[in-house]
Amino acid sequence: MDDYALVVNVDAAVVRGEDYLVVRRSAAEDHAAGTLSFPGGKVEPDASGDAIRETARREVREEVDVEVSVVEYVMADAFWLDYERLVGHEDVPEYVEAYARAAEEPRA
Repeated sequence: MDDYALVVNVDAAVVRGEDYLVVRRSAAEDHAAGTLSFPGGKVEPDASGDAIRETARREVREEVDVEVSVVEYVMADAFWLDYERLVGHEDVPEYVEAYARAAEEPRA
């Protein structure tokens, strides 16, 4: 199976002096279309080494063609959704829904 259950998203707050680099998300995005955000993306499933810092560097380079030298880890965040809100939620991938259904089935 090529799917993986843990998805790690990285947002890169690029700061120079008192200025922050933000990007406008594409109007075609499924999530938060047209909004301002920090550059970022997902850690690749085959990442190794310092995956979070390397993902931050890669995403900034890919999105805005800027090379970042110093990367500092700031925070992590996680959240829980109950089964009813998880299944069918627009931001939840189908394979995560399938895992949730498989976990919920014996509990029903």
